[in-house]
Formats: sequence, structure tokens, C-alpha cells
Amino acid sequence: MFSAGTTATQGFRQAQDISASVRDEDSTGASSLYPNPSDGTVWIGLDLVQPSVVSVEIFNSLGQVVLVQKCVVAAGSQKIQVDLSSLDNGIYFVQCLATSDDEVSMKQTFKVTLTR
Repeated sequence: MFSAGTTATQGFRQAQDISASVRDEDSTGASSLYPNPSDGTVWIGLDLVQPSVVSVEIFNSLGQVVLVQKCVVAAGSQKIQVDLSSLDNGIYFVQCLATSDDEVSMKQTFKVTLTR
């Protein structure tokens, strides 16, 4: 039992600073999202092994889908422009999914801050 003003530290370790990004390890195409933070338009850079259908879904902080964009993208290094200007300022999650021949070839999720 503890009295006011005492601190229990037994069995706990000092917290360490950890830096991490939201990224799926099984992705075969490197990708990036910029600029971040954004004022309304972001670019997603893709490096795809084969032509793919790319689906970009934007989720708000409640996990609700607020925007969906699909396009066909050629193999190689490509950029996709995503217009976020219809969304309010805040933090969003951008999920990018590339499929080819009904197989997922790349899946990645980014966090983006929208400020105007």
C-alpha cells in the first residue's frame, strides 16, 4: 500500500524515446508522402515493379473514410497527387494500396497533418 507522496518504481524501467513510422514491412514498392504537413495537396511517390491499380484512402482520427481515390499507375517511379483541400485541418491517415493481377503488391499507411 502507498501513502500520499510516495512513488512506486520497483519492476518498472525508465522510458526510452522511440521513433517510428507507420509502414507495412511486406511492401515491395518504396513509397513516400510529401509535403507533410500539407496545406491541401500531397504527393505520394511510388516505385512499382509492375503496372498496378492504386487505391488511396484517407481516414480521419476516428477511423472514418473521408476520401477515396483510385487510379492506374505504370511500373517504375511514379507520383500520385491527392487533393485534401475539401478536408478540415487536422491529422489524417493515408492508406495506399497497389494491386496487380488481384494481388497486393504494395500497402503503406502514412500520417499527414493538414494545416492552412
